[in-house]
This record gives sequence, structure tokens and C-alpha cells, in this order.
Amino acid sequence: MDKQLSISTAFPEITLEEVKILDPSASLSDTADWYVLQRLIHDSTVHDNSQINFPQGTFYISRPVNFTQKLGVGWVVGGVGCTLKAATGYKGDMIILSRGNNYGACRNGRIMGLAIDGNYTAAIGLKIKDALEWFLDNIRIYRCFVGIQLTDTYYGEVSGECIIQDCLSGIKTVNGVTSEINTIEFNNIKINFSKSKTLFIPKKETETSLEYDTRVKSIGIELNTQIMGCKFRGLIIEGMDYGFYGTRSGIKNTSNTSIFQIQDCYFESIKKEAGRLISFEKPDGFANHYFSVTLVGNRFSGAPVFSIGQGTWRVYGNERDSFTLNIINNGSYRILISTDLPSDRIVSKGESTVTFIKNDYIPWSANADKYNDYENSNVYPDKNNMLPTINDYHGLEYTPRLRSGNRASSPYILGVHTKPLTFIGNEHPAAPVIKGQDGKYYMITTKDGTEIILKEVKNLFFLEPPVNSKTAKELWNRKSAEGNTFFCIELQSVVVYKSGKWILEKGTDPNVQAIGKGLDYGRTSLARGNTSFVWNVQINHGYVWQGSYWGWGNNVLGTGKTDIRAIGTTDQRPKAPNIEEFVYYSTDEDKYYKWDASSSSYLVYKPIF
Repeated sequence: MDKQLSISTAFPEITLEEVKILDPSASLSDTADWYVLQRLIHDSTVHDNSQINFPQGTFYISRPVNFTQKLGVGWVVGGVGCTLKAATGYKGDMIILSRGNNYGACRNGRIMGLAIDGNYTAAIGLKIKDALEWFLDNIRIYRCFVGIQLTDTYYGEVSGECIIQDCLSGIKTVNGVTSEINTIEFNNIKINFSKSKTLFIPKKETETSLEYDTRVKSIGIELNTQIMGCKFRGLIIEGMDYGFYGTRSGIKNTSNTSIFQIQDCYFESIKKEAGRLISFEKPDGFANHYFSVTLVGNRFSGAPVFSIGQGTWRVYGNERDSFTLNIINNGSYRILISTDLPSDRIVSKGESTVTFIKNDYIPWSANADKYNDYENSNVYPDKNNMLPTINDYHGLEYTPRLRSGNRASSPYILGVHTKPLTFIGNEHPAAPVIKGQDGKYYMITTKDGTEIILKEVKNLFFLEPPVNSKTAKELWNRKSAEGNTFFCIELQSVVVYKSGKWILEKGTDPNVQAIGKGLDYGRTSLARGNTSFVWNVQINHGYVWQGSYWGWGNNVLGTGKTDIRAIGTTDQRPKAPNIEEFVYYSTDEDKYYKWDASSSSYLVYKPIF
């Protein structure tokens, strides 16, 4: 109607009862434009009319144009030349598609050519909630907080030449009854942002520009759910802080998977990151989201960063040297990357990042190429041969050059990030770990540089620290609150902070510390017997309960447990323990002694602290 009039002004003969048939919460002060369009939908539903055309012009909306349980199955709404504009001060949704509790309603519908203008106040341009088999053709959405919001919806398509312009979030998914959206295609959508974010959310008086930009984000595709079987193809994302962003969905210690495809998209003038698809940190830990994503054939202007999280990624055919892949390993899964990116375009800042590059077409040991003579054919580990480690393995997926059946080296097989897996920290051995022919893992050490020694690693949590895990030393030095819970890597168990000390979560005596000092375990009155394994942070070694005393337990590798007494009086010291690095705590002297095999005697040992 191109004028903002109320129902009572434009249609004085219409009663409130007639208006409430369309929406029980409506009133005569709502806009006449909303009434005209909602009445058209209502009457078409009543008369089983599956095809309607919105009239041309600008229609001011004071409440949602609602298709919930309307128009049955196989309906079409033509909207060419029609613009829905938020009435002055309207902060709600512009259009709602929903089946409600009727699977036969609002299904297999198509909206074509409609324009939506949120006027910087409308919350959502087009809300799709549990609707099935919907199609949006040549839709244009402007100036809404969210362009299109999706909840509990399956089998949809956005196509044609759709535009989402100057919306803080172009397309956003949110949790509903389920935690996913499924089998939706997003094709040829232009999402851009050229205005100031302060038109939507004002800057606080005490807020710096950096603080404001951290708090208020413009996002092309904001994912807050699991994304299953969806395709994002041919999108243009321009001027946003983030292109793809998410996901906050997921529950720790469970598998939360998203499977989707990003193909032939173009990213331009991205202010922060073209993508940030990672497991976000939640109050109770990381979301532990596993991505199975294909990133293929995309173009990037301005060489932005695209951050990826745990999961399986295929990154191929993107414009060469146009972006950097940043690996953020939040969660408890490995990252497997199959890519044609050069290694200098892959960045990982995590100290213990586990990164794989798929090597189906590289039938040899990449680390053997690095450490051994050219064309060493030995495929088993020994003192002269290192097999591939499980950390930062980089190679390219392509058919290698082979000569007479021998391996062919390539400068691209090993990148700058390739390194053997090592334990991190001053107290832990810093040495590479390999996987043997027997399926076990071995740490490579040497005493004098002339002979290599392989030590078995049974505690694999050092190779892949679980989510929400810390070392015993980190826990000991941490300022903790009652009830704090973490996975202790050395103890290979969950510990809980109670009454000022760390206790094993299950099957423990509340008086015995899981993590402590020699003095704590020298108090025999506190050794009640049902705490089988504890850790002494002063010597960075474990003890195992032997019924009446603490015996020498596992080391950081998870090996070395014995029944030899490790705590007691000086007279109770084992005469000749013959254990490498054996340390005894004397309770009557409050002093440590270390066994010296060369002199067959004990020497005073200075603990770590």
C-alpha cells in the first residue's frame, strides 16, 4: 500500500474478532498491510487454493506474515514486485514458515521473487521452523538482524539469485527440538555487509572499537547446530567479519557430527576470517564437534584465514595461495586433512596438534624419506629407521613418481610442520614416538648417542590428550575450586578437587590424595588401601598400593609398575632395587634418595620442588 496505516484506519468495518482469526495476538492497531497479506493466505488455505500472488508495492509489517499450517502441500507464492518492510519500531520476524504439528501443512512450498526489508529493527527476515520441502527462489532480504534462520528443518533449497544484504547474520541455524538441520541446498546466494554494525547494536560508551567488534560480529553463515548433508554452492560472501562461523552445538564426551560441502564460493573483503568452523568452548568444556567437510573450488580475495577444527576435511581445487588453512584442535578427535595445499599454507599453533594429510597414494614412510638414505626400502622401525609418526604428518594426495617399483621423493611430501611426536615439558621425556610392527608405540631415546633405545609407551593419553585434561603438575599448581573435575594424564583417570586436594573420581578413600608429595603418602594412617594408584609431583612418578605400603608405580610412559617399596623409613629401603631412576622417600628423614646403579648405593636426591 506504500503507506503505514493501521487496520482500524484503513478498514474501519473490520472487527477485532475477524483480525484474531488470522492471529490471536493481533489487534486493530496492527498495520493494514499485514492484515491484507495474512488474510490472503488464510482465505487461500480455506478454499484450497495452492497458488497465490502477493500484490506489487511496499507493505509495512507489524507482525509476522505467517505460513504456519497454511496452504497444505505443493503451494506457490509469487512475490515479484512486492516488498515487505518492517513497520516503524517493529522488532519481530517478517515471515514464518512452519508446519506446526501437522506434517501435511506448509509443505513442498515455493516463494518466488519476494523482497524483505527489516529496516534495521526486524529480528529475522525469514524464519523456517520445522517446515519440510521448501524452496526460495530469487528472494531478497535486507537490513534484518538475521536474514534466514533455520530450525528443525529438512529438505529445502535456496536458489535463483538470492540476495541477503546488510544483515548481521546472513543465514543462521539454531537448535530446536532437534540439534540439526538436514539436506538443504544453498545455491547462488550473495551475502554482503556494507553498513555499520552500530545501526543494529549501538556501541557502549565505555567500549573500545576492539571490544565492540569482539562482542558484535557480522557473519555470513552462522552455524549453531549440526549440519547434515547440506551444500553451500556458488555463494558470494563479502564485507562480513566471518564467512562461515560455528558451531556451538554439541555435548562434551559425545560425538557431534556435521557433514556438508562448501563449493565454488567467493570470499571478498572479509574482515576477520573466511571461516571459523571449530568446536567452540562452552562453560563445561569444548563442544567436541566433528566436522566432515569438503572445501572445494573456492576463491578468496585478500588472502584471508580459514580456521578448521577436528574432523575429516577435503580441501582441493581452491584458488592457489589465496588463503591460509588454520588448524584449531579443540576437542578429543584427530584432524584428518586430504588436500592439495602446499604446507606453507597450513598453520597449526597447538603444541600437541594431531594433523594428518591423507596419504592413500604415497605408499611409503614419509619420515623414512626425511631421516634415512634415499630409497631405503625398510618399512619396519628399528634403530636406523623411523616410520611415520601420528603427529603433524604432511603429504600430498597425488600419484607419486615411481621408478622401477622404488619410492620416489618429492619436496612437497614433507612440510615445515612435519615433526615426530614428542612429549612436551621439562619433566617429561622430550623424544619422538613411533608405532612398531607389533602395533605398540615406542619412544626413541639414547644414552650416549651411539645406540638407540626403544621404550614402550602404554599411556597413550600423552600422545592424544583427551578433552578437559591436564598433567598432574598442572593440576597441582592450579588454583582450583571445590568440585573442579579434570582428566589427569599420568593417572589416566578423572580427578576431583575436594577439601583442598585432588581425589580420584571413583573408588577412592576421600582421605587419600590422588596427586601429592612424598610427605602426603608417608603418613601411613592415610593409606586406606582402596586408592590403587597415585602420583608424586615432587619426583614426577607414580606409586601403587601394595596392601600395607606404597610400591614403585608407573612412570609417565605408563610402564614400570613394581611391588618394590618406594616409601618408608630409611631402614626399610630396598637393598638393591635395580630399577632405573628409582627414588625412595624416607619418612623419618623427610628426604629423597636415588639409587645409583654404578656405585650400587643411594645418593641424596633433590626433588623437583
